[in-house]
Amino acid sequence: MTEDRPELPPLWSAPAPVRHNGGPPLDIPRRCGRPTVLTEEVRDRIGELLLDGIPVRVICRTQGMPSRATIYRWCRLDPDFASLFRFMQTEGYILLAEKVFEEVERLIDTRGVKVARLIFNLRRQQLSRMNPAYFGDREMKC
Repeated sequence: MTEDRPELPPLWSAPAPVRHNGGPPLDIPRRCGRPTVLTEEVRDRIGELLLDGIPVRVICRTQGMPSRATIYRWCRLDPDFASLFRFMQTEGYILLAEKVFEEVERLIDTRGVKVARLIFNLRRQQLSRMNPAYFGDREMKC
């Protein structure tokens, strides 16, 4: 009787090899979460913008840049990036101070001393708010 029936396919086929969501196998273990976007291009672009005196708040609003929390997390986790970040930021503040002096000198020639003094005090206060450790009011003790 078994000789008359044709060979039937097996009822259960062998299971497919186990893969990650049907994707490639995970040979190299990866960290949890999203991958970081800290690349050399992003690092260089952030440094260039900081050197131009642009605040971190404005940098993070531009398209393709990470958030402030991400930048500060990179500073906390990567000491090389943190030292580069502090250096570039300080140099940007110094550039802004030089621009203030140029603006005040131009205003003295064109608008007078009173207007130049007003603008100088305004810009000095802005710089001291941006970096109080560097531009803040210091008492001189002699």
